[in-house]
Amino acid sequence: MPWALWVRGSLILAGVAAWAIASQFARPPVFVTPTPTLSPTVSPAPTVPPAPARLRQQIKLRPGKPQVFTRTLNQGDSITYEFDGKKGETLSASLENDQVLMTLLAPDGQAIDNRASQVSRWEGTLPIDGTYLATLNPSSGTGSRDFRLLLSLTEPSQPEPEPEPEEPKYRNRSVSLVPGVEQLASGDLDANTIQRYTVSLKSAQSLTARVVEGDATLRFYFPNGEPVPDMVGSEGTVQADADGRYVVEVTRGEPGSYTVALALTAAPRARAGTRAGTRAHAHIHPDLDPDAHSNPDPNAHEHSDRTRTGSNADTHYPATRSGSEPDPRGLSSRGCSPTHS
Repeated sequence: MPWALWVRGSLILAGVAAWAIASQFARPPVFVTPTPTLSPTVSPAPTVPPAPARLRQQIKLRPGKPQVFTRTLNQGDSITYEFDGKKGETLSASLENDQVLMTLLAPDGQAIDNRASQVSRWEGTLPIDGTYLATLNPSSGTGSRDFRLLLSLTEPSQPEPEPEPEEPKYRNRSVSLVPGVEQLASGDLDANTIQRYTVSLKSAQSLTARVVEGDATLRFYFPNGEPVPDMVGSEGTVQADADGRYVVEVTRGEPGSYTVALALTAAPRARAGTRAGTRAHAHIHPDLDPDAHSNPDPNAHEHSDRTRTGSNADTHYPATRSGSEPDPRGLSSRGCSPTHS
C-alpha cells in the first residue's frame, strides 16, 4: 500500500512537470521595444558684433621725410596718429581711399582750420608748436575699409637775408665860381653814388644851388661837415659869416642824369631903414627873375629890394639873434624848396 502511494505521487509529479514544460513552449514570444532617449535641442547663440576699435599711435614725423601708413578699418573703428609739429612748418596729409576720411586737430584740440574736418586731403601751415592729431574713420556704409595715408612735414622757408647796404660812393669836385656868373654842372648818378661840389666862400658871400634837370636832391654842409638844417630839396641858398669850404651834395633815388646850377653872390646890402642885426635875403638870380635881364644895374640880382611870392621868390628872414651878434653857426641859410617828384 505505501508503495502504491509513492508510485501515484511520482506519476502526479511527472505529469505536472510535463505540463509545465509543454506550456512553456506553447506561449507566443514576447518582444520588448526600447524607449528612445530624447536629446535636448540647443539654440544657436546670437551673433554679437565686435566693439568699435579706438586705436592710437604715436609717430615721429620729421621735416623732409614723408611717411606712409596703411591699415584696415571696420565700420565704427577709428585710428589716431599723434605727431609733433612746429609753428610755420607745412603739413601735407592725403588719403588714397575716399571711403576713409580724416580730421586734423591742433594742440588745443580744435581743427587746424575750417578745411581740416572729414577730408581726404589737406595742406597748410601749422599755427603753433605742439602735438597734432590725425584721426581717421570710415565714411558712411558697412564693411571694412583699407586706407593708405601719406604724411609729410616741410620746414618753413627761411626769408632771404636782406643785402647789406652798400657803402655810398662819393665823387668829389671842387668848383671855382665867379660872383654873378651861374655855372652848370651835370652828370649821371645811381642810388648809391653821391656827387659833392665843394665851393670856397669868403665871409658875407652866398652860395645858391638849384636843380635844373633831373629828379635830384640837394643837401648843403658847413665847412666842419655838419649838415645845414632844413636844407634838403631842389633849391637853396647859404650865406657864410666866415671864410670856409662849403659842400653841395647831389643825390638821386633812381639811376639817371642831372643838371644843377651853382652861383656865387656877394653879401646883400641891407635895405634902408633895416635895423641892425637883421638880414634882408632877396637874392634873385637873373635866370630865376625874368625882370633882371632888363635891369641895367649889373648888381641888381645881388641886392634887389623886391620881395616875391612863388617857388622862385625870396623872403626876408629876421636875424636869429638880437643886436649885431654874429650867427653862432657862422652861416645864414635859406631853406630849400621841396624836391619835385
